[in-house]
This record gives sequence, C-alpha cells and structure tokens, in this order.
Amino acid sequence: GIEPALVYPPDPGFAARWNEAVDAAVAQVGVDHTLRAYEALECTPRAASDLALFALACMDRDKGTIMAKDIMVASQRLLGDTYVRALSGVSALELCMVVAMSRLHRFRRKAVFNFNHVEDELKNMAANDFLGDAGRARGPTLSRAFEGLLAMGLVEAQTGGVG
Repeated sequence: GIEPALVYPPDPGFAARWNEAVDAAVAQVGVDHTLRAYEALECTPRAASDLALFALACMDRDKGTIMAKDIMVASQRLLGDTYVRALSGVSALELCMVVAMSRLHRFRRKAVFNFNHVEDELKNMAANDFLGDAGRARGPTLSRAFEGLLAMGLVEAQTGGVG
C-alpha cells in the first residue's frame, strides 16, 4: 500500500492563522511606522527578506505566530549599526572607496594612508574584481566621492604632515 504523506503544518488552519497574525502585526501603528522608515532607508527585495527572516528568528515559538514586537525587534537589530545604516545611502563609488580604505587598514596594515594609496588600492581591486565604472574612477571623481564620505562622517581626513 501507499503510505500517507506527511503534511506540514499538520494543522489545516495554520496558514490562515499565520496570515491573520502577520496582517494584524503589520497593521499596528508602531510597526507600520517602522516598516515605512525601513523602506525609506533600503527598499530592496534583499532588505525585505532580511527583515522577514530576522523577524522569524525573533518570534516566540511557543506562541506559534509572529507578533508586532517581533517585527519591531528585528528592525531595530538590523538598523542598530549606525555605520551600516549610513553606508546604505552611499554611491557605488563611495562604497568601493570605503572598501579600499578598509583593505589598506586591515590587510595592508596601514594606520595612515593618503589619497594616492586609496586610488592605487581601487586599481588593485579593479584588476582582481569587477567594479564597473567605480573601478575606472580617477582624480576629480574620487575627490568628489571622498568629499561625500567626509560630509557623511564615514571617514576622517587627518591634518598634518602625514602622506
């Protein structure tokens, strides 16, 4: 004979209860406001799926449904890193520059470096990876991107006689 297949979830009303709980959670004013702020910051399918998965991870398994609190906690934890939050608004070139500076600091072990070092590191990155137009940026374009990073407070320019 044919064995019966396992159906998950075994409770036929689970999907309806789950959807009702999600609708109720999202309809709460605090959650609606949080989701709108999150959407304004980063409106991508990846960001939405990250938030959904994080909310699932925050969910109380004993209750068996997602609550407004779960969505709020997930959003706060995802947006808790102010540096990451600030990076979400940068251009591709600015982000590549941040990566180049990070590489200079972490892998090249340079505590202090100048603009030429950053440009050279971008060239190295472009030779090894596909950076698109960001890998071909030079002089004035890089200067403008660096000014943008300074304005956002993501990098600091040292004054003095170093490089």
